[in-house]
Amino acid sequence: MRPRDQAPDARKQVRPEYLTTEEVATLLQASPKTVYRIAKLDPTMPMLKLGGLVRFPRERLERWLKTREQGRPLRRQVRLVEKSDSSVAPAAPCAESCTD
Repeated sequence: MRPRDQAPDARKQVRPEYLTTEEVATLLQASPKTVYRIAKLDPTMPMLKLGGLVRFPRERLERWLKTREQGRPLRRQVRLVEKSDSSVAPAAPCAESCTD
């Protein structure tokens, strides 16, 4: 079945692989002009440019944004577990230097 033959709801559920500048602007709550400026100033921003067409690969852009988040990262809680090491022999009793 071709996409245009599907119900409109079925087409909306598919996440596009590439985002338009307007979609990225909505995601960032910024203007499209700001998105173009960031893309121009930061060469690490994932972007596909074909002639005058500009698209942003969704997955790579989301990863790129995550690496630029600021603030304290969530700390993982580490549980300390006491380990009894039965392979270590108990200490030998004192010989001559341990007199009562």
